[in-house]
Amino acid sequence: MEMDFLSLFAKKISTDLDSLKRKISEMSPEVEAEKAKHLICLREHLKKIISNQGLTNEEVLKKLFWLYYLNQRHFRNSNSVWGKYMSYWDFNFRHICAIVEQMRKLPQGTIILSPIAGNCFLEAILERLGFRVLANDIKERDFTFMTAPISHMDGMAFVSQFVSANPSVPFVLLMSWAPMIGHDTPEIGTHLMQFAATTTSCQCVFHISEGRGGCTDVEETFNVIDRNFREVWQFRRYPSLFEVFIAPLRDALFCLVPVRK
Repeated sequence: MEMDFLSLFAKKISTDLDSLKRKISEMSPEVEAEKAKHLICLREHLKKIISNQGLTNEEVLKKLFWLYYLNQRHFRNSNSVWGKYMSYWDFNFRHICAIVEQMRKLPQGTIILSPIAGNCFLEAILERLGFRVLANDIKERDFTFMTAPISHMDGMAFVSQFVSANPSVPFVLLMSWAPMIGHDTPEIGTHLMQFAATTTSCQCVFHISEGRGGCTDVEETFNVIDRNFREVWQFRRYPSLFEVFIAPLRDALFCLVPVRK
C-alpha cells in the first residue's frame, strides 16, 4: 500500500512538473514583450552603475549584485528571456574574484580577449575592475554593457588578427556559453580552443560551460580540452531552487591552462 502511494505521488509530481514546463515554453508573446521591456530598462541601469566613476569598485559590485538578483527572481520561469536580454552568465562574486586572482598571477599587461561576448556583462565588469578587455561578437546588437566599442566579426578572425598584430602580447581567452549543435556556428568553440592550445602567447582560458551533454559547446570542444589543457580550478554558478527542479542550469567557470609539449 505504501509503495502504491509513493508511486502515485511520484507520478503526480512528474505530471505537475511537465505541465509547468509546458506553461513556461508556451509563454505568450505579450508576456514576453512585457518582460523584455522590464529588462531593457534594468540593463541600462546596470550599465550606468558599471560606468559610474564616482563609485568604488566595491560599491559597483555590491549594487550590481543586489539589483541583479532582486530582479532575476521574477524571471525564474523565463530563463531564456533573461539570458537573451541580460546575460547567460549569472553575476557571481566567486567567478569575479577567481578571475582577478588568476590575472594577478599572469605577466603584466595580459589582455582579456572575448571573441563571443554577447551583451558583454562579465566583460564590462572586468573592464571596470581595471583589466584591458577586447570584446567581439559576430552579431551586431542594439545593446552592450561595455562603454568601449566592440568589434563584429568571426570569433576566429578576431583572435587571429589580434595575435598577428601583437605576437608578443600575452592574453587570456574568455569564452562564455559557446554555441552548441542547432545554433549558429557551433564549431566556433572548438576552433577557439584549438587556437588557444597552439598559440604560445595564450596564458589560459576562462571557459563558462555546462560541460559534456549540456547546453553549451559541442563534443569535439571537450575532446580538444581533454587533450590539450589542464584544469586549474572551477566554480559553479550560485544554486537556484527553481532551477534545481524545473530548468536546471549547470554551468561553471573553468580556468584551463594549455599543456604544451
